[in-house]
Amino acid sequence: MHKGFTVIALSSIIAAALLSLRYPASWAIGMGLAGAAYGALSSILHARGLLFVAGASPHVALASAGISSLIVMDAGTAWLVLSLAIGVSIIMAAGYMIERGFNADDAAAFMASLSSTAAVLALYRLSAIGGDVAGLIIGDPLLVGVGELVVLSLSTLAIIIALAVGGWRMIYIGMMREESLLGPTKSLAWSMILYLVLGLATVGMLRIVGYVLEHVLLLLPGIIASQAVSGWRRGLAASAIIGLSASITGLIVAVNFDVSPSGASGAILVLLFLMAHVIRGGAPWRRGGSA
Repeated sequence: MHKGFTVIALSSIIAAALLSLRYPASWAIGMGLAGAAYGALSSILHARGLLFVAGASPHVALASAGISSLIVMDAGTAWLVLSLAIGVSIIMAAGYMIERGFNADDAAAFMASLSSTAAVLALYRLSAIGGDVAGLIIGDPLLVGVGELVVLSLSTLAIIIALAVGGWRMIYIGMMREESLLGPTKSLAWSMILYLVLGLATVGMLRIVGYVLEHVLLLLPGIIASQAVSGWRRGLAASAIIGLSASITGLIVAVNFDVSPSGASGAILVLLFLMAHVIRGGAPWRRGGSA
């Protein structure tokens, strides 16, 4: 790992700790967990060529959150668990279709269309009865409760462990599907773990970053990291650090200038993306390079 990324990671952690001295620690913890999880996942999705599926997943998260809000009016732990059950099931079902030969873009398009329709129907009804629609779309880490934070912490830990242990398998299966030495059963299992992780991240962290920013956090960190490092392990670590640092920096900007934390984080990632392409000229990440 490049020393610069180590410095960035330590700086982000220190900044989060200092911020927690003045504001509730849950703010920095929530944003940091979301940024790291999305960043790590982004690198695998980028290497696997599943960015279109990643872009469709927030639509599923919004639909499941809207439906859950109609059933469980209190947006607490019970709401989060129900939302996870609905959203993860949909994303894994779409993933299973893809792994069984269904065109990935077609599956993602159908998943986005179906979930967008369900989201509009659910959110329209939710707004009619006074539910929080804007919070799901914009995101607000300041409203995350202790119970949700525990669930999010466990989800982030599971995501990081799954990607660190099986990242190379997930990438290899996508690149060498026909020649995979893992065998059809193991290949399917590791692919489904990737879709499980995608569901946990997009559905479980929706209230922190919001529907809109989920697209940015899922798509850009992996692309930015690919301009700086080679090899899947370095890419995974660099992408996670990029997501973490952008989220913490965005939160710092938000509390000082009274803007949306998720919006500020998104703006930082967009600027990093432009800088990376200007500096490196858009050179692609050598997938499967040395770790």
